[in-house]
Amino acid sequence: MKKLSSLWLQELTWKEVEVYLKNESIVIVPIGSTEEHGLVGPLGLDSYVAIALAEDVGKKTGVLVAPPLWYGDSSHHLGFAGTMSLKTSTLISVIEDISESLARNGVKKILIINGHKSANLPALLSAVKNLHEYKLPNVFFAVADPMKMSST
Repeated sequence: MKKLSSLWLQELTWKEVEVYLKNESIVIVPIGSTEEHGLVGPLGLDSYVAIALAEDVGKKTGVLVAPPLWYGDSSHHLGFAGTMSLKTSTLISVIEDISESLARNGVKKILIINGHKSANLPALLSAVKNLHEYKLPNVFFAVADPMKMSST
């Protein structure tokens, strides 16, 4: 297979993605949040985590990475300036829409990397469970959360 000019889906042409999907069937979707992280942490920290993990995996495996989702379920941080949050139901709908779009184009495996620790997990797990059981039974979903991967 011809090496892609970028591992980021949004930096490729539709023709390059079409060629990728003739040989591969997996895409990584990084999901974070935009919320406060104390007095010195940037609002995008959780998104930066998801992006970095997705990029590392993509570089090591040649797997294509979808554009990151910078918004998560962050209502518990709305008292802090700059925080933007999606309702749980909205996040579920966004994951469903992204997944259905990818599946329509031939993606059979979707790896979601969650950078917003466990706060996004209820929505992400609910979305992929419903998608796999009712809408996309032939698509394999995995949700990776760094908080759940740690040994401590």
